[in-house]
Amino acid sequence: MKDIRQPPLNNARDRRLEEGEFQRLLNATAQSRNTYLQPIIRLAVETGLRRGELIALEWSCIELERGIAHIPVTKTGKPRTIPLTDEAIRILTGLAAGKSDASVFPITARAVSHLAESNEIPVAAIF
Repeated sequence: MKDIRQPPLNNARDRRLEEGEFQRLLNATAQSRNTYLQPIIRLAVETGLRRGELIALEWSCIELERGIAHIPVTKTGKPRTIPLTDEAIRILTGLAAGKSDASVFPITARAVSHLAESNEIPVAAIF
């Protein structure tokens, strides 16, 4: 019995931002004390990366001149390389200025979750 495995849970979501939601989200996060929150959200929308992938993203995995980012650890367990849009490159270039950390976002996934769950960002203002 110990060799029997349950099939993987299919918990995929299919949610798209509706008209005006992205701008309301940016407006609501503009007041955040965390300076990484807006760039994380903007890069997530531009790349489709998951929260954990964004938090784990390191500068050594990004090639701005080639317009790609290599994601070595993914939810599926398979590394992937993604193209970067012009806007994603602009976001990353802005973050790179004066950066000495290996991480693009030196913040924990828990900190991002905490911001999303806190009253700092009024959810009613977004949706």
